[in-house]
Amino acid sequence: MTEAQHVAKVAREYLASQEKVRNDLQSMVTRIIVRQQKIELQLSKHAVLKTFLTPQQGEEIAGTLIASEDLIILEADAQLRRCGGEVRLLLADAEQNRARPVPSLVRAVARAHDWMDRFYAGKYPISALWQEKLASMNATSAGSSPWPF
Repeated sequence: MTEAQHVAKVAREYLASQEKVRNDLQSMVTRIIVRQQKIELQLSKHAVLKTFLTPQQGEEIAGTLIASEDLIILEADAQLRRCGGEVRLLLADAEQNRARPVPSLVRAVARAHDWMDRFYAGKYPISALWQEKLASMNATSAGSSPWPF
């Protein structure tokens, strides 16, 4: 098996199994340090080699590593910020720091629009009381309200 074929195989396995990705990440990551202005991720070289190389390649390279140099340290600029009721880790990349829509709010607004479209199309039955209230709303002037509250 060529190296390119092995890489493709590993990529397919990862795409197929989130549990495998989770387990491999747990074996590779030795420590995560969150500092004031950055985050540091420490990985085990042996675990990375075992995960991404063929067994023969991993054993060859692992035999040349010194035990004290087993760490791969990745750093990224980041900040901890309060957003509403939660604390978020914001990476320095401006693309990732832009506002994201809240899925539950988007669904609620979409449902409201759908309900109003169906309501105006007459797909929802309206009780006689609501029909009277709607009729009185149309008949009253803009300053007064037909609602009793």
